[in-house]
Amino acid sequence: MNYRLSLVLIVFSLLFGCLKEESYVPAYQQKLIVDGRIELGRHAIVSLSLNEKYDGGIDSLELSDMIVRWAKVTVSNGVESEILTGRFNEDYQQKFIYTGSEIVGKENETYTLNIEYSGQSWSATTTIPEASELHDISVEWVNDTLYRIKAYLPPTPNNVPCMVECALNESMYYKPALACIFDSNVSGGYVTINRPINYTEIKSYTTLFNIQDVVRLRFSTMPQFGYDYWSMWENNVINNLNPIFPAQHNPISNISNDAIGAWIGYASVYYDVKKAEPQQ
Repeated sequence: MNYRLSLVLIVFSLLFGCLKEESYVPAYQQKLIVDGRIELGRHAIVSLSLNEKYDGGIDSLELSDMIVRWAKVTVSNGVESEILTGRFNEDYQQKFIYTGSEIVGKENETYTLNIEYSGQSWSATTTIPEASELHDISVEWVNDTLYRIKAYLPPTPNNVPCMVECALNESMYYKPALACIFDSNVSGGYVTINRPINYTEIKSYTTLFNIQDVVRLRFSTMPQFGYDYWSMWENNVINNLNPIFPAQHNPISNISNDAIGAWIGYASVYYDVKKAEPQQ
């Protein structure tokens, strides 16, 4: 009898221990998500949203509620300050952005972002480095319908990191070209500019562009944080598609008060890719 009672108690203690272990879930904390940039010769653009606890599905109304539309967003260059204006813009993923009209990005200048919303405040600083340019952008046809883009990537001024992004067809939203985020050790050479990953069509992803694609490129030099941020972003995207090695790192951030995201200064140059007809 004592043996059976002991056995039952052991089993119950094991079950209780397992249940206690599995029932612990870190408390959900809503955080501000910041996607901010200021480019050489352009005004600041900032989008704000809130993260949402994922419980199996998010409808369009919940997605709309995640967008922050009533924040006070200020950008300063150390001499002047400007309050950005919020407006809807279909060219951006979040469809609502804060934009400036007075302060324009300049090389080697530092810019401070300040955000006030719901009784809280956040800030970040960034610097725009010197600009660089791609050379000899060309199209190489793989067959009658698919082509790749190549370009000469020169050493960047002061060995700052750089990145190539693409916008396709009607979209004006630029995404990093796959494997085209380069560190500060760029020595110069030809690179292949791969198609950005479309997360909704990953099963049919190809690094090549289609004959019907209209491709625009954005080549940007950026501070070291920009390279660290986008490299981790790309690593997480690729690893999330791999069930064996899933992403295990939270994205880095340079926004204060535990916000998620980035405020980055870029020296960007834009290009339209011209393509000849494929050779027969």
